[in-house]
Amino acid sequence: MQMSRFLFLAFIGALLFVAQIAKAQSPVEEEVKKVYRVADSLYKLEDTHKALDTLLSALPDFNEFHNDSLESKVLGLFGHLQKNMGNDTVGIGKFMQGLKSRQLRKYLNAVEAMGLYFERREHYTKALSYYKKMILFARTLDDTLKWGEGFFKTGKMFKALLNFPKANQYFSQALIYFKKSNAQQQIIKLYNQLGDMSAEMGQPDSAKIFFRKAISHARNTESATSRIIAYHRLAIIAGDNGNFNEALIYYENSRELATQKESKYLPSIYFDMASLLEKFGKTAKAKKAYEESMVYAAEYNNTAIQINAAKKLADLYALKNMNSQAVKYYQLSMMLVDSMQQINSLQEMARFEARYNLMQKEQEIALLDRERKLKAVKLKNQELRSKLYIGGLILLGLLAAVLLYHIVTHIKKNRLLSEQNAKINEQNEELSQINQQLSESENHLMQALSTKNKLFAIIGHDLKSPLMDIKNLIFILKNNAGQFGEDALKNHTGQIENRLISLLELLNNLLNWGMTERDALVYAPQKVDLIQLISKTIHLFDGMTANKNISVRSNLPESISWYTDFNMMEFVLRNVLSNAIKFSEKDSQIDITATLDYDRLYITITDYGMGMTSDQLKKVFDRTSEKVRAGTQNEKGTGLGMPLTYEFVKKMNGVIDIESRPNKGTHVEITFETNYKRAVH
Repeated sequence: MQMSRFLFLAFIGALLFVAQIAKAQSPVEEEVKKVYRVADSLYKLEDTHKALDTLLSALPDFNEFHNDSLESKVLGLFGHLQKNMGNDTVGIGKFMQGLKSRQLRKYLNAVEAMGLYFERREHYTKALSYYKKMILFARTLDDTLKWGEGFFKTGKMFKALLNFPKANQYFSQALIYFKKSNAQQQIIKLYNQLGDMSAEMGQPDSAKIFFRKAISHARNTESATSRIIAYHRLAIIAGDNGNFNEALIYYENSRELATQKESKYLPSIYFDMASLLEKFGKTAKAKKAYEESMVYAAEYNNTAIQINAAKKLADLYALKNMNSQAVKYYQLSMMLVDSMQQINSLQEMARFEARYNLMQKEQEIALLDRERKLKAVKLKNQELRSKLYIGGLILLGLLAAVLLYHIVTHIKKNRLLSEQNAKINEQNEELSQINQQLSESENHLMQALSTKNKLFAIIGHDLKSPLMDIKNLIFILKNNAGQFGEDALKNHTGQIENRLISLLELLNNLLNWGMTERDALVYAPQKVDLIQLISKTIHLFDGMTANKNISVRSNLPESISWYTDFNMMEFVLRNVLSNAIKFSEKDSQIDITATLDYDRLYITITDYGMGMTSDQLKKVFDRTSEKVRAGTQNEKGTGLGMPLTYEFVKKMNGVIDIESRPNKGTHVEITFETNYKRAVH
């Protein structure tokens, strides 16, 4: 009974697919045909601008129908009309100079449609050229979303051409513009593409990260399609790595979502799930899954999956010596193959007709070009006669020039007066520039005075206070040495150590601050063992963490080498970790991670202490802020550490991002991009 149902659905699906090819033209196709006829007539009348403007209105609907003959005609006419556009940045830039915003928008939509057309037909190189043009038009229009889509689609084409470094470069640019536009759906698609690319590059761990990001974003936007795709890809990766249970969970998640939201994905989900079950010896469940894939494939006219599923079922029944069932499925697969071959034959005939029409169109356009060249020769002859006529007029003009001598003399006098006025204007401009320079010098002087006042205030208060504390503690220990037990002694020495560390940090900050104020700090990159540096920095604060009973947890790989300035990196880690300890409560913890992803380095330091308000977070990198917060045990600071950290991260080609909530803690993420040598993991 079940087999009869499969045969009936498969046969009906094949008939529907053939009928779909031969069905009447859609309204969209009729509209495009009308627009093409008008544009073609305008082109024959030599009004190329109107012809191109007319044809551009039809190109956005170019991918909404399937008629190879009409497509070839439109492609041929568009190719001749836009040949003056150019293919490089300079050529297209010159072409766009004379266009209005409305015309630019039309060209943007047109080149996007052409790129999609060639992408669907797997002509990736042609699609790539159109998507690059899309980027240039979007940039001219300052359309951030379309700009991001242009980078995204260009990255997809490089990925299809297996140029993964280029693809990653364009995907990174796309992510920047998608985030600026808050385009969540495009961000989700981008993460899925990055996951696919990582999987193709043999990086399953990176692929999992991107697919999980896609799922996380898709949950927030209720995007079922992207979650289905991501779960499906994660299932395939898990299955390839031999993780049966994990793969099965992901398949169930994708199947459940597809059943509820997008059932068109069920044929491929069931087929891949069946392959997994078959791989791990679950033949009974595999047969059931293959049967389900055939049912849904028939429903959605997916003949390829029907054929493969039928062959798989035939092989499984043959292994069980169930020959009658095996023969039925073999017959079904052969019938489906014949149906597909018939469809392919019809399509091949349509393509042949399209090529023939294209050749006719090219011959017609060549004849028109020849006629235009003849007309151009006639125009040149007319121009020559016009030049001879103009020459005679010039001779008459020379005779008249003698009579205009006095007029010319008067003009020269006026010119001298104009030159004198111009010199006066130049002198006025020079005076204005001098006044501006004096104003700038005054501003620099005021800044220097402010810096001096702040420096003396820090030296007078922040240096004096910890030194007095250390002096008092040493005096107490010296005069009461025999009265302290071991715990009290440790407490006092720990306080001295904390004061010395704070004092050393203050001196380092003041030194680096002075160097940045004088632009004397030079970025000197070298190969740095990052894991060793982080561990050294953690141990530097053992006394402070022990005093507060703070646990510092580090999640670090065995080794990361990074090409950067050692002293700047050490300063950044020391200042961020010092702040995390300063604003952490007793008996709390701090988490530190470092990960390397392709050519990017991510370092995070998270505490669960005081946190910051939104107003405090806005001023965290501001040097001019007068109020400096004290730590949980009234630890003092200068307000210089985080502004210097920001400057150093910027010099090291990095970005620092801080998230914080009051009484919830602070999360600091520092991202570095390599700009000299590739990092070694």
